[in-house]
Amino acid sequence: MNARSYGALRGLADITYKRGQMDMALDLYKRAISELKGTGDDPTVHRKLGDVYRVMGQGSLAIESYQIYLKLVPDASDKAEVEQHIRVLE
Repeated sequence: MNARSYGALRGLADITYKRGQMDMALDLYKRAISELKGTGDDPTVHRKLGDVYRVMGQGSLAIESYQIYLKLVPDASDKAEVEQHIRVLE
């Protein structure tokens, strides 16, 4: 596995999130985003990062991540759910 591979980092982040290892998932999602710098962006990672921050009780960071996600995908199929998370966190 290439530790700098976006796909590998995102896959590991998804696994650690599902296992409830939020600190590790947070680190891996951030590293995945860093790997994409200059090559584009993956909105889904910002959505997942928002979920991690929300579960960890870091509301302002969750809101920021969710807002980036909605900016990148304004017509997202889960837009209502994400907006509900933002309202609750505010």
